Amino acid sequence: MDSVQRIRGLAGTGKTIALALKAAYLHAKHPDWKIAVTFHTRSLKEQFRKLITTFAIEYSYAEPDWDNLQIIHAWGASGSYEQRGIYFEICMLNDVEYFDYQNAKRHFGAGREFSGACEKALN
Repeated sequence: MDSVQRIRGLAGTGKTIALALKAAYLHAKHPDWKIAVTFHTRSLKEQFRKLITTFAIEYSYAEPDWDNLQIIHAWGASGSYEQRGIYFEICMLNDVEYFDYQNAKRHFGAGREFSGACEKALN
């Protein structure tokens, strides 16, 4: 599949494992593809890295190529490499106004912080 996919579900239903398994599988089948696994909770990054590594080794007997398979925060911020995210990178690459969480909340309203910021960046 060559489009964005979203996994949704209640807590504890296996979303993290399903996403890690899918990312590792797609990477094993198409190692030249650029794949981004995004998340909102920073504590998930290391868990994704461990799960994807385990599943990738199971599928291809090799560690993932982390240049082609990236685990990156959905929002992101300026600062270190570890703080970057998809939304932040899009804004920087396209010279679009970046909204941090607090500014987005003031500008777009509670509950629409991320969707409002993304919609504005895309327009």
